Amino acid sequence: MRAVRGAVVARDLTIREVRADEIPALAALATAVYAAAFGRSMSMEDLETQLRNTRSENYFRSAIVKDTILVAIREGAIAGYAQLCDVRVPVAGATSADRELHALYVDTRLQGQGIGGALIDAAFVRSRFTSATGSRRPGIATSPWAASSSAATS
Repeated sequence: MRAVRGAVVARDLTIREVRADEIPALAALATAVYAAAFGRSMSMEDLETQLRNTRSENYFRSAIVKDTILVAIREGAIAGYAQLCDVRVPVAGATSADRELHALYVDTRLQGQGIGGALIDAAFVRSRFTSATGSRRPGIATSPWAASSSAATS
């Protein structure tokens, strides 16, 4: 893996922060992966609500203001993304120095090719994760859904 002007290049991937003009493609990927992984576990109404509230273009337009969203680009298209933020899930002992890997999604057709791992590697060298306040390095939290889902499989 090597850094190139703010982007991390790994294998045939470029990993960098998402651009505003890529939000429609990001939302489409997030929607497709989420629906494939979780769609059968909820009603159509609940799925549509979840997608609208947490995977839509409006959601991502708001999220890029406060979160760091890294995208893995392969052959000019978004192959996956990682969303980094301050801790939102309830974690005992979490402080303001800790961070959360809020989402890790890889295109279902590309899972198992190391894209998720490359996104995690790139996330852990971002200043959002490496900058600590106080005497300890920040802790990193994930949600149970992210940790147990095929949506998080790379």
